[in-house]
Amino acid sequence: MTYGGGGERTHIMCGFLGTDAPNDPVIKALPSLLKLAVSEADSADWIETSLRFAAREMAAGRKGSLPLLAQLAECLFIEAVRRYIESIQPHERGWLAGFADPVIGEAVNLLHAKRDHHWTVDELASQLGLSRSAFAERFARIMGEPPMRYFGRQRLRFAAQQLRGSHETVARIGFQAGYESEAAFNRAFKREFGIASAAWRIRSAASPL
Repeated sequence: MTYGGGGERTHIMCGFLGTDAPNDPVIKALPSLLKLAVSEADSADWIETSLRFAAREMAAGRKGSLPLLAQLAECLFIEAVRRYIESIQPHERGWLAGFADPVIGEAVNLLHAKRDHHWTVDELASQLGLSRSAFAERFARIMGEPPMRYFGRQRLRFAAQQLRGSHETVARIGFQAGYESEAAFNRAFKREFGIASAAWRIRSAASPL
């Protein structure tokens, strides 16, 4: 490709990361263009070295390069997202903004660390040293939805991943997601993803990883 002229030849390396997780909150929260300026990052040396290493691996075509480069791409993506989170202004709302808030970030960590625990708003507020109303208001204002609705959506996302990656029964996965009956789980799953859990499992099994 020729564009302009007079400068040195530029090498452009392209790649992609994909996810089969439905309604992924990270992807939805990111802007359409996310730029990681290497010179402005604290980890500038590591980023530049990683990119040069990836370019050499791709050019050499050595055995085992693909899984190695996949892991490296994930690390670079995580660094880019971390840099973006640090740039989020305090007044901004959304999933990533929650991690920038010390209280909501801790609440989200608790919810994800103990996914099988039947959390309540009162218990979370107590863990964080806030009143129920103060915690619920702060969570909803920053995350854009009440804490228990957020928790329910994340457990359903986890259930969707289990449907694809495990051989557990639908009823068992629904129970792990906090539903006492398979029927209740199926209703919630279809409401969230627009498709029944069994149909989701069949469709996802037929698609490539």
